[in-house]
Amino acid sequence: MQDEEQGADGETGAPAWMATFSDLATLLLTFFVLLLSFATMDIQNFQTALGSVKEAFGVQFETRGNFETRSTSIIELSQKESNRRITVVDSEGSVIQSLRRKLKRMGLEDKVSVFKGDRGITLRLDDMVLFGLGSGRLREAAYSVLNAISEIAGEMQGPLSIEGHTDDSPIRSAKFPSNWELSTARAASVVRYLIDRTGMRSDRLQAVGLAHIKPIAPNNSPENRARNRRVEFVFLRAGPRPISPKKTIL
Repeated sequence: MQDEEQGADGETGAPAWMATFSDLATLLLTFFVLLLSFATMDIQNFQTALGSVKEAFGVQFETRGNFETRSTSIIELSQKESNRRITVVDSEGSVIQSLRRKLKRMGLEDKVSVFKGDRGITLRLDDMVLFGLGSGRLREAAYSVLNAISEIAGEMQGPLSIEGHTDDSPIRSAKFPSNWELSTARAASVVRYLIDRTGMRSDRLQAVGLAHIKPIAPNNSPENRARNRRVEFVFLRAGPRPISPKKTIL
């Protein structure tokens, strides 16, 4: 019996060609099963699977069926964030346009200019609109202008800095020894009027005298010097609030 199971060379088991035949049969079976699976594949499931691959690479897709789903890529989210920042920045631009329309309705577009500065929205007036030459006392014609600015300030938020500016021409008088005293007195006169006559809160206001140190034009002609003599109302975007006065106990 043992002699019958042995081959001619004395080896036991199946012939060597059987291993190759078994591998070939397994491969053929796998091939036909694969063909069958492709022939009966659900197209809807295939599209869903393909959409998952697209989503992983940040591609927008739709899947059709009883309901519709959407996927937003990371790139689109970044675009939305960028648009939000632009909206915040442009909001000041829309406020400036609104202020210009308001000033035009008030008939002040030739007296008050509006622009966006580094610290916030600024209203700028030539000094002759509010004061006489070398004077720190408000003109009566300035009252209507300041009343209009007070109305505008009531619609704005944050602290308001009133800043006086002069040209570089020296001034020497008993009341104003230099341009520092003159520019500060003018800013203080405006603040006092806004508090006493329009009822603005004093803790929102501050008076600043800057003399000739921040010109907007070279002081090389009468026209440019007139431009530098101005009063600015700066609606501060951020920064320290005006210092509240403290009582001194003697």
